[in-house]
Amino acid sequence: MRSGTTLMGAILNAHPDIDIVSDTLTWFFKRCYKQFGSMESLFEFENMFYQMEPFMKHHKNCYDYNSLKSQLSTKDHISYSNIYKSLIELETKRALNKFYGVKTTHASFEYEKIIDFDSKTKIIHMVRDIHDVYSSHARFVNKSKINKIKKIANSGINLFSRKKYSIDERYFRPFHFKEPEKIIDYWCVSNRKAIDLANACPKNIKIIKYEDLLTSTEQTLKDVISFIGAEWNDDFYKYSNLKDRGQSKWSANSSFNDTDVDNYDKSIIGRGKKTLSILEKQKISERCAGLLETFNYKI
Repeated sequence: MRSGTTLMGAILNAHPDIDIVSDTLTWFFKRCYKQFGSMESLFEFENMFYQMEPFMKHHKNCYDYNSLKSQLSTKDHISYSNIYKSLIELETKRALNKFYGVKTTHASFEYEKIIDFDSKTKIIHMVRDIHDVYSSHARFVNKSKINKIKKIANSGINLFSRKKYSIDERYFRPFHFKEPEKIIDYWCVSNRKAIDLANACPKNIKIIKYEDLLTSTEQTLKDVISFIGAEWNDDFYKYSNLKDRGQSKWSANSSFNDTDVDNYDKSIIGRGKKTLSILEKQKISERCAGLLETFNYKI
């Protein structure tokens, strides 16, 4: 989280042979895959939908039974694989491209399930200096806008406000939203998981440093595209070519220079450390020293 996953997702989605949907299908591997039988009958599908509907009703999407059933009718049978493909097709509003995937910040603990689901799966795991991650996350948590939405979501008229503003209270449950320091532990656990899996399944996972994406953009992306198995396409990663999940021009540009938006902003690298307190730096050093060294970050 706060490590460039959104940027990488937007870049890959801009490639002509790749479709990426964002943050809406995390529930599939956490709560659905292989948990409703063999998924060979209508009963199993209906039971799955009944159980999973609350998680499908994310504030960014809303799948109903009929839309998913209709999309599945274009497949040869009901299966976890076809349900997953149908959900992505509903997001992209078209048949799947040659390569497709999901950008999410909460999937590292499901990596084995994802590979079991499809042995050809390619995981791009993003890592960023924890000093910058923590600083960015702390600012994110403390934004007044988020705090205001939080109050609305938990107010006495919460049912009305959630319906009106499509607010999903699950968005505010993760512990690290209330206690930013927990992002330090989350950084350690998720990155150790990625390292272990990279050693065990090197063909399935590639670890990419956010800093390399900003400073050696083309070479880093050539490595990523080659790893995925797609063909290189010139300039697809330029800011002007990036699209959001609605296929309109991408508006998030925190990784780009304000005066020259097609050039990635290298000045943000290491900026977070300057804002941290001595105590925060000590906690990071105590918990993350080994991993920082593994990734060649300075303590």
